[in-house]
Amino acid sequence: MEQARRFYDQSTQLSESITQNTPADFDARLNLVIAYTRLGYLANTLGDLKQAGTYYQRWHNLANELHQQKPDHKGAERLFVMSYGYLGDSQAVLGEPAKARSTFKEGCAHGERLLKAQPEKDQLYRQDLAGCLEGQGRVELQLREFTASQQTFQRCLDTLQPVLERAESNTLFQHIASLCHRGLGEAYLGQAELELADQQCQRSAELALALSGKDKKNVEWLRGELISRSCLYKVHLSQEGAAAKAKAQLKACRAILSQFDAEEQFLHEPQVKAIKTHLDEQSR
Repeated sequence: MEQARRFYDQSTQLSESITQNTPADFDARLNLVIAYTRLGYLANTLGDLKQAGTYYQRWHNLANELHQQKPDHKGAERLFVMSYGYLGDSQAVLGEPAKARSTFKEGCAHGERLLKAQPEKDQLYRQDLAGCLEGQGRVELQLREFTASQQTFQRCLDTLQPVLERAESNTLFQHIASLCHRGLGEAYLGQAELELADQQCQRSAELALALSGKDKKNVEWLRGELISRSCLYKVHLSQEGAAAKAKAQLKACRAILSQFDAEEQFLHEPQVKAIKTHLDEQSR
């Protein structure tokens, strides 16, 4: 992975040099945007979250310039809309939830516009819109705006539904749906609506389990199942007479964590790290 990062670093430096010498070359600048997307993803995967945020911001800024220059260029337009999701996620992780919410809201507005303007690309633009809606709901949870987050997560599920009805095998849409049900569960838990929280977290865990069952080596799916089960654990702890259910979810979380490689990046994420720390404390 580090070798790939060095390669893309060199490639990006070359692209930057070309665009500085020929600033009017639209295609060269578009290639630079693509280079920023790759470097941002690699930095994020390697745990360099601040550097990833820098590249995502460069991606967003340059894609915006290109979109303004050629509004009808579909490639530049898609890269511009996609940038909102990555930039918002980065801002949220780096402790700027209010800024992330604004980013996601802007991305949702652009996503809805594209979805209406180009219905022939329904699935593609629903994916971008759903990603921004899920991110917005997540930062609203972070800001403890529970009612707003419920509304946003439901909008996201409504956006996903037409595709899920047509193609249940679409794993990406199922994954986003699982995240939304989990978010709804956490929002209901925050308002002490335990029955609704239980229902939503159960649905999230069911979807996550179905995904991880399809590919036991997919770390993203395993991570989703882990966090969904952790949410169920928190709900059961709050429910009277549900201690056995809570214990079962802890056992399931331990089993999932045992499948992660010791050096797996996900183990160092705050949410996953908190789950692992809690499990270690419960074992003492």
